[in-house]
Amino acid sequence: MTINDYTVVCADDPERLSEKVSAALKDGWKLYEAPYCATNKNLIVCYHCQAMVKDGPIHPPVRALGRTP
Repeated sequence: MTINDYTVVCADDPERLSEKVSAALKDGWKLYEAPYCATNKNLIVCYHCQAMVKDGPIHPPVRALGRTP
């Protein structure tokens, strides 16, 4: 699989995360790894997150820095 795009979907609670992930899946995104909980510096707020990707060729093609085709 070639990853074309990457995003992280986050929500304040698991139910809302499920809604957001379901919407992203319908839009062509795929799950990437397991969901996780990210906290703020004081460990007071937990954000439920899911990384998601879209695969396919990258447009425009990415070139290495300092090189020309």
